[in-house]
Amino acid sequence: MIEDIRALAARYTAAANRRDFKVAAATYAHDAALIAFGSEINSREAIEKAFGALFPTLDFIHQQCAAENIEIEGDVAHATWSVTEYNRRSGEEKVALFLGRYTDQIRRQADGTWLFSSRKLECVARMKIDGVVRLG
Repeated sequence: MIEDIRALAARYTAAANRRDFKVAAATYAHDAALIAFGSEINSREAIEKAFGALFPTLDFIHQQCAAENIEIEGDVAHATWSVTEYNRRSGEEKVALFLGRYTDQIRRQADGTWLFSSRKLECVARMKIDGVVRLG
């Protein structure tokens, strides 16, 4: 079951890295909450809308997550992940570096799949990096 939780987080990260907001949002339960940057977004539909507004404004996202802790009790799991993300907003030259932590509640669905029911993103550090970035 822990591998199912790791696979869910990997699916989200891969979708975010492709800037595929529909697949990223599909890792959340219909009644999920996303808490990030002082805002709370409730429902998969609202999360998809938020990702759909954000992802196209970025030239790229490169996110990596590492599990710090995963605990499963029945149909509910709690997990924390350290996250490192590089991205660049369209029209900007500098690359942003984000260091943070996800704190997740993950729930097994009726069909046996696991989805995020609550995901909180906490910032440890953010900075802009000078340098040349070549895409492609």
